[in-house]
Amino acid sequence: MPKFSLEIKVELENVTNLQPEFVSSYRWHLKFCCSRCKETSDRWNYVSIDEILEIPGSRGTANFVEKCKFCDCQNSLSILSESFEPYVFECSNQWRKMIVFECRGLEPTDFEPRGIWVANSVESSSKFEHIDLNEKEWADFDEKAQTPVGIFNFESRFSKIR
Repeated sequence: MPKFSLEIKVELENVTNLQPEFVSSYRWHLKFCCSRCKETSDRWNYVSIDEILEIPGSRGTANFVEKCKFCDCQNSLSILSESFEPYVFECSNQWRKMIVFECRGLEPTDFEPRGIWVANSVESSSKFEHIDLNEKEWADFDEKAQTPVGIFNFESRFSKIR
């Protein structure tokens, strides 16, 4: 089954270990393309590690199950939770894998970083919680280190893993 890596590229200013607040319950907001008919949805869907659904007509389970509206193909996606990696300061402005999705009948085409994210200061022990990346940017000030901190130019893409 095809696997797709969600890769992000972000400019980090004095922060590291950027990740969703709770990876196990984070809702990854994605758009998909049906692999069979190539129809692309303009609707956002979410998938979460802690939501497990039965695949109709199968003994298997997945984190997302949907029938294509155009070709009636049964599609599903499973999150490979052990593949998760936080985005670190050393990778700032570089494409890096964050998580991998195993897909059956669909391909992810877009990601939106909704929800709450967290990061740690590079200069002190400060932890920044409640980071909102809906605007794909965030800025604050590290009081302990007396330095500005920020997340800028958030980009994402998917790469097929062979």
